[in-house]
This record gives sequence, C-alpha cells and structure tokens, in this order.
Amino acid sequence: MVGKITFFCSFFLALTVSAQFGVIKDDFRVNNDTTGIDAYKPCVLIFEDNSALISWHDLRNGNYNIYAQKIQSDGSPLDSNFKVSTNVASTYEYEPSMIEYGDSILVVFQYGWGQWILRDGTQQGNAFSLTHLYSVYDLDATIKDTVIFVVGRKYISGGYKIVLGRYTLSGTLIGDTIHVNEGVPTSYVYTPVIATSKNGNIVVAWSERRETSLDIYAQIFDSEGNKIGSNFIVNTDTSNLQDSPAIAIDSSGNFVIIWADYRNAHKDIYARMYDSDGNPAGSDFLVNDDGGTAYQDYPDVAMDSTGNFIVVWTDSRDVTYHIYCQFYDSSGNPIGSNFKISDNTGPEYQYSPSVYTNGDRFIVAWEDQRDDRSIYYRIYSTSGTALTVDRKANDCSATRNQYYPAIDMNSYGYCVVTWEDLRDNYNSIYYSAFDRQGNVIVDNYFLQRGKHPDVAVRSDSSMIITFSSVDQKYIYYYLITSTSVDSGSAQDTTYNTRQQPAVAAMPSGRFAITWFDTRWNGYYHIYLQYFDKDGNPIDNNILVDDDSLDVNHYDCDIAVSPTGKFLVVWYDWRMSPTQVFGQLFDSTGTRIGQNFIISDSLRNAYRYRPAVAYLPTGRFFVVWQEGRIYGQLVDTTGALVDTNFLINDPSVGYSYEPNISVSPSGRAVVVWRQSIDGNYEICARSYSADFSTIDSIVKVNNAQEGDNPIQRNPAVAADDSVIIFAWEDAKWYHGYDIAAKVVDWNFVGVEERNIIHKNNLKLLTPIATDIIEIEYTVSIPTTVKISISDIAGRRVKVLNEKISSSLTGRLSISASEIKPGIYFITMDT
Repeated sequence: MVGKITFFCSFFLALTVSAQFGVIKDDFRVNNDTTGIDAYKPCVLIFEDNSALISWHDLRNGNYNIYAQKIQSDGSPLDSNFKVSTNVASTYEYEPSMIEYGDSILVVFQYGWGQWILRDGTQQGNAFSLTHLYSVYDLDATIKDTVIFVVGRKYISGGYKIVLGRYTLSGTLIGDTIHVNEGVPTSYVYTPVIATSKNGNIVVAWSERRETSLDIYAQIFDSEGNKIGSNFIVNTDTSNLQDSPAIAIDSSGNFVIIWADYRNAHKDIYARMYDSDGNPAGSDFLVNDDGGTAYQDYPDVAMDSTGNFIVVWTDSRDVTYHIYCQFYDSSGNPIGSNFKISDNTGPEYQYSPSVYTNGDRFIVAWEDQRDDRSIYYRIYSTSGTALTVDRKANDCSATRNQYYPAIDMNSYGYCVVTWEDLRDNYNSIYYSAFDRQGNVIVDNYFLQRGKHPDVAVRSDSSMIITFSSVDQKYIYYYLITSTSVDSGSAQDTTYNTRQQPAVAAMPSGRFAITWFDTRWNGYYHIYLQYFDKDGNPIDNNILVDDDSLDVNHYDCDIAVSPTGKFLVVWYDWRMSPTQVFGQLFDSTGTRIGQNFIISDSLRNAYRYRPAVAYLPTGRFFVVWQEGRIYGQLVDTTGALVDTNFLINDPSVGYSYEPNISVSPSGRAVVVWRQSIDGNYEICARSYSADFSTIDSIVKVNNAQEGDNPIQRNPAVAADDSVIIFAWEDAKWYHGYDIAAKVVDWNFVGVEERNIIHKNNLKLLTPIATDIIEIEYTVSIPTTVKISISDIAGRRVKVLNEKISSSLTGRLSISASEIKPGIYFITMDT
C-alpha cells in the first residue's frame, strides 16, 4: 500500500509584521560622525608560509567584539575584517589571545571564552565558555599536546587569585582549577601570562604585591598541571614597582620573562632568562638603551625555536610614544641597538604592541592614534629589515557610540532628535532637526558635555533640551529659539547626584523639568522645577513623591494637557515589587492631591521605565515595562480609567523600554524594544483617538542588519501626518548610532495590514515526482519562513528562513522525508 500525503497551503500574518507600506524615509543614520575609532589590544601570529593573522577588539557593533584580519605573505591585507566568534554581538568580548595549533587557531578572550578558527578565518564550531573561568580577567592561554592551559585573574573570597585551568580541545575542564600564586587572595595581583613548548614545561608569570610594591613572580608546572617547586620572584630589585610581564619560550623549554620596571625612578623594560628547569641564566638586564628618563611600558616578547628573541615596547624617547624593538641571541646578547618599528614621524601616540616570529620574519601590531585608536602593523625580517610600511588592520570607522535618543515634534511637523554622543570620546549632547519628510533642517548641532537628554518642541518651533552633567551633579537645559540660545540649570544649590531629566512644554510657553536625585538621605527621589517661557525658574525645586521613605525612585516622565495641567510618572520601591506612581500638578505648578498608584499591584512583577503622553479626550496615557508592555489611562483628576491593559504580544518574547507619542487629533503610538527569536527589534502599535481601534503590532526597524541584531532605547514623535521613530542601532558597523525612520499613519494602520495579505503560497508538486515544490509570493521584502505541520499542529519541518528580495521564490523537499499523513504548509512573514 502506498502512503498518501495531503497538503493544505495557507499563510498567516504573524502578530508582529515587518511593515514597509507607508514609509516616507526608511531607516537612516541621524548622527553624521565619520571619525572616532575604538580598536584595542592587538594580538598577532605569523605562519611558516609568511602569511599572518591579527586580532583585536573594537566597537563597530556597539559592544566590544573580537575581529581579525588575514595578512598575505607580501604583507598586504587579504579580504576584509571578520568577526572571530559565533557569539551574538551583544556579548562583550575583550583582549584576544591566539594560539597556533596545526592548521587551526584557538582564540581565547575575556571573560572566559574560546573559539576555534582556521587560518582563513572559518569558524570551527561555536564559541565555548571555559568552565570555572567565566568572568575571569586577564586571560592568557597556551596548548601543550592536546590540552589547553588557560590562566587568569579570578575574584575569590574578598580578593584575587591567579588560577590555571586545563581543558580538552573542545573546552571541557580537566580536573579542578589550580591556584597559581601562594598565600591568601589579594587585591594586588595582575596580568598573568603563560607559555609552553613541545619539549618544555608550562610557565606562568604575573605581577603581585607581597611586600611594599608589585614584583614579578613565576611558577613552573608539568604537563599534568602539577607545580614544580614554588613561586619564585623574577626581578632582583624588590623595593620598586615592577608590572606588565610577558613571556616567551623556545622548543627546549628555555624561556625569557620581560616586564616594565620602576627601579630607575621612571619606567624601563627589563628581562631575565631561564633554563628549562627554571634556573636563572644570569641576572635581570635593561632592554631599552635610551639612557635617559624616557618612559617605557607595555612590553611584549617573541622567541624562535632556537632561543633568539625579540622585545617590543612603547617608548617616549621621541617625546611622543612610539613602538621600539630590540633583538637578542639565544644567550641574551643584544644584536644591534634599539630601533623604532613604525615609519610614522608624526605626534600620534602608539601603545600595546604585540609581536610574533616564525624564525624568518616577525610581525608587530599596535594601537595607533593616527586614526583615533586603530590597529596598525609592520613586518620585518629577523635581520631587522622592514618588509612593509605601516599598514592599518581594522577597516571600520566612526565606531564611537551614540545613546539615549529623545524626540519631539510640534503640530507643524518640526521635529527635533537629541542624543548623547561619544564621537570625541566625551559624553556630549547633540541634536538635529527635521521636517515631516525627514529632510535635515539642523544637522548634528553640539550643545555641551552631558548625559541622557530629553527635548520638548513648542508650537513656535523653539525647543527646550535638558540633560544631566557628565558627573551627574547638575541638571542643565537649553532654551533654543530662532534668534537666541539661552541655558541654565534646574537643580537647587545642594551637591547631589542627579540623573535622567525629562521636560514638557506648557501651552503658555512655560516648561517643567523633572528628574531624580539623592539629596534625600542618599536615596533617589523625584524632583521638579517649573520655569516661565523665558527660562526663568519659578520658585524652588519641588519634591514630587510624598512617601518620605528611604527608598529609591527612578525613571520619571512628564506630560501636559492643553490647560497646562501636567502629570509626572515614575516607579519606586515603596512597595515590593516596584510600582508605577503618578502626581498631578496644575498650570501654576501646584500639586493636586497626593501620589497615586497607576500599575496594578496584584500582578507580581517589577515595573520600570514609565512614559506618559496626553490624549485630547482629556486623559493621560501611561505605559511601562514589566517583562511585557502595559498601559493605563488616567483622567485629569488622577482617577484611573478602567484597568491596566496589555500592549505587546506576550507570546513573542520579553519587551522593554516603552515610549509613547500622541498626535494633535489624538491618535497614539506606543513603541518599545521587543525580543523576537533571540534578537531585539523595535516594535510599535497605534490606537485611535477614542481607543475603538487598536492596530496590529508592527516591526519598525527594517530588515537590514549588521552582526549586532539589537536595536534599543526607542523614542517616537507624531503629528497628524507622520510618525518619526528614533532608536539606537549598530547595523551600519559604526557602533551604536541613532537611527530614525519617517512613516505616515498607514505604516501602523489598517492599510498596512491589507497589503501584507497579498502574500501567497502555491503547491507545485507534479503527481509523478517525489519532489514537493512550494512557491511563495510576498508583497514586500520580508523574512519568509515556510513550515510544515501535522494535523495536530506539531511542526515537523522548517524548509527555509531568509530575506526575500525578489518577492517570489521556490522551496523543495523530498516526500520521503515526511511520513504519510495530512499536513499544513504555512508561511510566516
């Protein structure tokens, strides 16, 4: 009997859809910085064929990730930079260490991660966590036979210890971790390094203060991780500071340890050589030959198989800091004099060199300020002949982060976006202004140093931008009109920590700023300052919350009605779990009644990040997060209208960071960060003025993604024609940028849902073949996933998931892969 397979084709519109209909100006980068690079801690390898690999960490994805660059045998870069690990880009990764193992390379990085790659950069398996070394600092690693030895600095019982772990090549811990340094945990133990060779033992060195200053210590282990002897001190001078050790070993197990040394009242580079049993081959000796008071630091060392070695370091003998080098033979005799590695003669500083040799050549890479903080490299023969000029390894630019966008728009479509910007390596406040089409009116205007801004745009297109000072001791504001720029501060004369102000403009032109600060017994409470239309303060700061408790209050926001009555919302810890509270004020800034609770305390959830806007129907619309996004309507007397209601789809994932805007006619749009399939997207939902129509949830950010699929901290502003969204986004590989999108109301309304319903599925299977072909058509470029489910609804096959650019495609599957039965084919968009 031949089994029969019956298919029913359908599609359904996921509650969260990728919408493109109604877009006026698709995702665009608001900040226009083109400089500012943060690339650090290079590590180098050079192979027997003279090709090489350089790795480092940089901020192109908004968080620090490990990137690498392949170098050809002629010294030129091959292809582009590539991300080393399979970790999601939101994983913080620092300070790579690379170990050559046959044709493969193990990359170990903070905090307790490893990743295998091939020399061509192909990832081998997934990144793996080094058990018991997770959250360990200053990792270094080596491989002996088939065992990975990893050393790091770990917090234990009130201090730090140097710990050693032995791992299989797949990252499984062998036995227990080993405490390397003797004695009790201490705060003064730093920068462990490790080395081994085929015929030698394992050597660990580190800096530690056991007496009056830091010294360099070392410990030898056998291949089973057993200590050979005790910790021994390396430097002969013990009355001054020694730190930053590096170590290299030859094929017989002889090794050299180098470090930075303060015995001469300024830092120099010293070295000491040892035989394979750990016996010193003489005393320590000075490496740099400048003979003056220049500053030397950040040493590294490489040794060939016969014991010749190369020392590199940062040196200030040229007034600026450059990378210098010295050769030594296997007996420790210097070959020639110190020489400068870089061909740069400019004033740019250079730091943190890394060196590696294959016996014929060596490569040095370092941090260089020629492009803010980039990675440069140069290759030499072991006779000291430069084989290349300085070359830049990283291909990213403008990777400084931008944070915390805030946005407002008046009824004439004048829109202002402001944000916190690190482009010049300082927390600064910038803003840009746009019309309804997203055309720039004011482009990236710098105000001053500061953090976490907010903005209110008045009907005459003047604006108030408020923010905290960088030290978070002051709340500043700028009042910007077409003819003047005035500024002032909102707080009283006490000296406290003050954060995250929010501002609202009154119909009369007055404005109010609210924030939280610690003047109350060191706990955060909500304060407010009222101003006249010219920015003059009216009376003194007002304490908004009235619980008089030593608990913290956070994340205040403010909205105003056409009569000037305004509502301040926040969350606090007077109850557990946290709740959202509100306080009404009249148009003169006088308190109306008492604080009132807005969130439903019967739900056992912690509430955060409230936001508020005013509806023309005479109600305030408050939203907040508690794993989900909830809302509540509040009338102008402070009474709750009905109950809390759910805004997001709880089946999709956790939701965060809600924000809200209301158009002059009363249509509301709520925006938030949504977890979807392990990524974070910006989602939105709109409401009609009378709340009789609630539209579907739409994904705001478009399908273009970089390595970091996380968008966050959304903001929104709306008038009766358009909605403008802003959020943090790293899709352009410039770190976190401020992204924006301009849409009309169709984007979040009924028309958008209709166009999505033009999607289509068709079964094309000829009766006489074993191949089942499915054709799909979509109306817009979107994520397409074709699923096959049995009659009970159990998913038995997912055929594909991809971004469709052609709007149509075909997928196929062999009928032999599915048991006889009745199945449904569905398409998710």
